[in-house]
Amino acid sequence: MAYTVCILYIFSIQDVRTRIVPLSWVICSVLGSIALRLVYSPSPISTYIISALTIGVFLWVLSLISKSGMGGGDIQLIAWLGLTVGFMETTFVLIISNLLVLCYRIMKKNLNPIAFVPYLCFGELVIVYLRIFLE
Repeated sequence: MAYTVCILYIFSIQDVRTRIVPLSWVICSVLGSIALRLVYSPSPISTYIISALTIGVFLWVLSLISKSGMGGGDIQLIAWLGLTVGFMETTFVLIISNLLVLCYRIMKKNLNPIAFVPYLCFGELVIVYLRIFLE
């Protein structure tokens, strides 16, 4: 959990500053996640790889249909999240982060492009806190 939150925090800072999620950073994060999954994994690593591919392909197709509403770096980072924490947690993080973006857009009445990674980071923090307090 700490690895995921730290990586998302670093990506959040980068996304707010430049609106770019560097591919080299995503690749390093993927390699780190694979190494962690090989050492410690409650499920087979294939489950996490399938999760990453499913989420990544779904968001990529959705982006193509919506005329690139979401950036490619965001899609890669969300696929990495699927590899790191699994399908269900990534789905919940996406729901929470999109609800936060919706609230922001309603309050600010702003439809300009935004840095999405900080919302992903906050969504992951919500899931982590819920997991800690519900145990």
